Amino acid sequence: MHFLLNITSSLIEVLQQNMLFNLVSSVRNFILR
Repeated sequence: MHFLLNITSSLIEVLQQNMLFNLVSSVRNFILR
């Protein structure tokens, strides 16, 4: 159970970073356009 929780939190962390990166690149593209 604890192991599963660790995996889940790691996944969520990666997803959040990915979303943040996508947001930043979207804003950059919008500004550069």
